[in-house]
Amino acid sequence: MDSEEELEYEDADTTDEAEEPDAEREEAGRGPFVGAIPITDCLFCPHHSSSLVKNVAHMTKVHSFFIPDIEYLSDLKGLIRYLGEKVGVGKICLWCNEKGKSFYSTEAVQAHMNDKSHCKLFADGDAALEFADFYDFRSSYPDYKEGEFPDEAELCSERLLGYDDETMELILPSGARLGHRSLMRYYKQRFGLSRAVAVAKNQKAVGRILQQYRALGWTGSTGAALARERDMQYVQRMKSKWLLKTGMKNNATKQMHFRPQVRF
Repeated sequence: MDSEEELEYEDADTTDEAEEPDAEREEAGRGPFVGAIPITDCLFCPHHSSSLVKNVAHMTKVHSFFIPDIEYLSDLKGLIRYLGEKVGVGKICLWCNEKGKSFYSTEAVQAHMNDKSHCKLFADGDAALEFADFYDFRSSYPDYKEGEFPDEAELCSERLLGYDDETMELILPSGARLGHRSLMRYYKQRFGLSRAVAVAKNQKAVGRILQQYRALGWTGSTGAALARERDMQYVQRMKSKWLLKTGMKNNATKQMHFRPQVRF
């Protein structure tokens, strides 16, 4: 991207800068974790930007960082904040994930990602579940209608077709197998009610980043990315069923313990 294009993006961002608070005031309800990289700071170097969108633009241009399946990303701010915690607090390489070497400082893990060309997200197989709640694939469902929940019978049939009773693994559409522990960890993942507000505010930002990606030659998801999308769609629908089922169980339990106060 040349300097004129950069200026164009900077001008477009000015209306949203007031909506991107400093790290210390990012979200009411909980402060940032100690050591977390703010959403306006680069994940891979000390560069600071004046807004979230400018920061993502910097990471794309300088570090060739592209967000997987961005056309379905519903919470840009939440994803970048989470990655900032992963790198800054966990000292974890985004590509090696937890299987790589250990680092004892943010600078060390950043140097590693730059030296090894690891300025990218590892999102293959069940690793994609770590980021699934920042995405919304419902618009890609053939029968999707806004505000509609997945059909219970359809989800039941999906579960029966994709579950291995012997290994206790869920078989994803791509053929990848997801262990019970990984599945339950994703099912129980929570990001708080404030995410609904964040999602609404970040749609314009995602649109701008999509423009930037296309200007750099990005054409959309293909091959392995499409297989990953199908896997993430599948587990998201399964999670919806699980949440519905556990919610109904909790309500039934509450009703069993409810003793009406009736006076005759």
